[in-house]
Amino acid sequence: MFLTCGSVGDILGVASLVRELIVTLNESRGASADYQQMLCEQRENSVAESFTAHFQAQQCRQYITSFFEKIQKYDQCLCKGGSQNAVRDVYWKLHYRVTHKDWVEQFHREIQLQIGLINALICAEA
Repeated sequence: MFLTCGSVGDILGVASLVRELIVTLNESRGASADYQQMLCEQRENSVAESFTAHFQAQQCRQYITSFFEKIQKYDQCLCKGGSQNAVRDVYWKLHYRVTHKDWVEQFHREIQLQIGLINALICAEA
């Protein structure tokens, strides 16, 4: 295929087009590397977020288990039907209410915080 140029303007136009093509090709050299790096970073962030959400859920589970181990001694007296000893049940109910009221409130606050963190991590991951 032959390219015919009728004037100096045509030659300058072709030269300008070739120059733009060369500049565009030079600029696109790093595009593949940039894209691959971005994908790698995205995967790393996704793995980190998944790990963080899993770790947060484990902490929440440990906190719940720890709390229920502390209050397990009240189970017999505070459960439905009680321990069949009304005086003992009343004593342990009062004891629980007086000594562990702060624990229960702290437990509710901490669980709400943990759930909020886990939900935020899950939303960020999606």
